[in-house]
Amino acid sequence: MSDNIFAVDILDVPCDNIIHEKTINMKTDISVIIPVYNPPHDMFERCIKSLISQTGDMGVEFIFVNDGSTDTWIAEKLERLEMDDSRVVVITKENEGLSVARNTGMKRARGEYIAFCDADDAYETDAFEYMFHVVTEQNADAAVFGVSRENFNYEKEAASVVDCQTKRNMLLSILSYRTARYSQKGLIIDSTWAKLFRHEIIKEHGLRFDKTLCVSEDALFCAEFYEYADRIVLDNKQVYRYIVNEDSLSRKYKKEYNAMIPRLIKKEINFIGRYHHGDTAFEEAVSIRTFVALTHADHCYFIPRMKENGVASEMRELWNDRTIHVAVKRNTFALLKANAFGSANYYMRLLIYKYKLVKVFSLMAKAILAFRKTKGK
Repeated sequence: MSDNIFAVDILDVPCDNIIHEKTINMKTDISVIIPVYNPPHDMFERCIKSLISQTGDMGVEFIFVNDGSTDTWIAEKLERLEMDDSRVVVITKENEGLSVARNTGMKRARGEYIAFCDADDAYETDAFEYMFHVVTEQNADAAVFGVSRENFNYEKEAASVVDCQTKRNMLLSILSYRTARYSQKGLIIDSTWAKLFRHEIIKEHGLRFDKTLCVSEDALFCAEFYEYADRIVLDNKQVYRYIVNEDSLSRKYKKEYNAMIPRLIKKEINFIGRYHHGDTAFEEAVSIRTFVALTHADHCYFIPRMKENGVASEMRELWNDRTIHVAVKRNTFALLKANAFGSANYYMRLLIYKYKLVKVFSLMAKAILAFRKTKGK
């Protein structure tokens, strides 16, 4: 099987000409769940084409969960698709968010393995044939494959079965949000993209996406699944196309995300309590994750809005949250060792977060804004 990506460009094939005759499939090997909420038409067309054009003779079902899309074109498109293709299942529901949509799809799924696809992304046409071959050959509970991104290239490596230490490192990387060692190889271990999950494990342990989170809910789902998986395979063959959509939720930072940060950190602390109680490395990972989340909030929300009324109060409220403050203060030494940015700026931020120096941060933010303005001239 060729490792060349985009060997067949599915965009060259009119969507309406790709029709799978209605047949009765006695066995479903893979259930692919696609949450849908008002995706751009061209991207959704690309997604659909990539799915219904899949090669191979394994049994695949495509579960589209229309999460209350307000665009009537979406509903009409899905209705036609379900009528024309026996592999397609459409579930229409009120808008409740990505996690609920995924959970709804999992309840309906019949496949031995579960896969996910965002409605604005696409799979390679031979993706599921290759992925299913790997998991059956390796008798894997989970398999993580390569994701192709614009202007990003990496070399194909031999598939490998994860040992206990590698699994531990994966979990620490997810919880600390430091997954670069994997993403540089095309493996996005903390998202649902380009993966197969054994359905029986999901059902046996009642695994679900947390509907109270709108950030990192997929990371927590993956981490919990990996905990129960006895055999995980890493194979960075590119099977999934991540397509940048500037209007997607993940590309925009909203005020509500600030409230999500303490909630996310509490979820991670609970996770550690269940699976790694008393393990210092995991406790330090949560502190690093907290620092990364605060820094992200600074760059994407607080600093650009520093001159707006009420922003300083929002910042103070976030830093005063007990979960946040304890996570930063308890593992200061670990954060000093981490120094992800290797700069004085990092140490300054650590002091600011630890001692809640709002006024100092305000001065630093204004200096950053002034520098950006000067640089932009």
